[in-house]
Amino acid sequence: MNKPIILVIDDEPDLSEPLRSLSDSKGQEVEIEILHPRDVRDVHLSDASVIIVDHYLDNWNELEGQISSLRPVNGIALAGIYRSQTDYRPSPPAIVLRTAKLEDLRAMIPSKSAEHLLAWQYDLEWVLPKVSLESDISELTKLISLAKAVADLRELWSNGVRATELAFGWLRLEEQSWAEVAAADVSETHPPIHSVAQRTHGVSIMRWFLHRILPYPTFLLNDRMLAIKLGVAYEWLLQELTEDSELRQELDGFRYRGAFSDFDGPRWWRAGLANFIVRATNGKPFDLSSLQEAVGFKSCTTPDFLSCSVPVLAVDPDTMQSTQVVNADQAVRIQLDGWPTFADDAWATRSDAMNEPHLAELVIDKQSLRFA
Repeated sequence: MNKPIILVIDDEPDLSEPLRSLSDSKGQEVEIEILHPRDVRDVHLSDASVIIVDHYLDNWNELEGQISSLRPVNGIALAGIYRSQTDYRPSPPAIVLRTAKLEDLRAMIPSKSAEHLLAWQYDLEWVLPKVSLESDISELTKLISLAKAVADLRELWSNGVRATELAFGWLRLEEQSWAEVAAADVSETHPPIHSVAQRTHGVSIMRWFLHRILPYPTFLLNDRMLAIKLGVAYEWLLQELTEDSELRQELDGFRYRGAFSDFDGPRWWRAGLANFIVRATNGKPFDLSSLQEAVGFKSCTTPDFLSCSVPVLAVDPDTMQSTQVVNADQAVRIQLDGWPTFADDAWATRSDAMNEPHLAELVIDKQSLRFA
């Protein structure tokens, strides 16, 4: 299979050259092509796995004097043109907006949620903030992950794989004792694996995963949710994951390794975690002392257990990121914009909800605020 191509469209191409240099220095298995929008041709669009469009197009002199319908005002408009030109093709590319002014775009959207919610709003796969490419490879990592996911979709689709096989093959759900449960968990999130996927040649599957699965606690869990489920402090878990312990080996057994596995930090299969807890506690998954004993036995260092009996992750009122660990009786359920109904509940501390008007508006059961 040929290397996936990342097409970078920038009205100042020289400013994107560090992306190519960084990719070359890391020996990544992708090709990066950088073009001014006036130089983009149909063949460039058809060959690309990922098309990155710069947000602002201030250095495109050929647009001056054009009538409005022939003058894309910014990268969002240009991305829409590229979308219309590639949608009918087998396995269309992922289209990403790259912006140095994410704050201007996101308005009241919380920073952590901005990328996927903005992508959904503007008919894109993702929105990337511009970073210093010379020192930060996180942008490159995301782009390479996108390119490989599209390339995998393209290869699977060309082989005539059915939609359901495509979805689960793409997720790389392996044969495990808990695989049937995991497959059922995936189905409950309503992946677009039927007529919509066929019509969009799989792009809908990619968007479902990037916009509806990866940002939320669904059949996959991030490291913070993993710590909550194990009843340990997040910082301790991060350290333990660097050790060659029995616990890390157990967790590696159900670590997610499918499409986008390196896009936004590690993920673990929820069904695999549940299976591990049942086995480790000898069939007593809700017995806290049994879980703590098992985690301690399998760890390299003494675990830092949470003091909460029923811990949940509550959002920080400033960043709206789920990072605060509190006991469930000190929190209230909230409904954040875009939060899927099939995901675990979102929470805020009762005190934050009572003191922050923007959080109070999101509380599902307003009566719960009366019992402080």
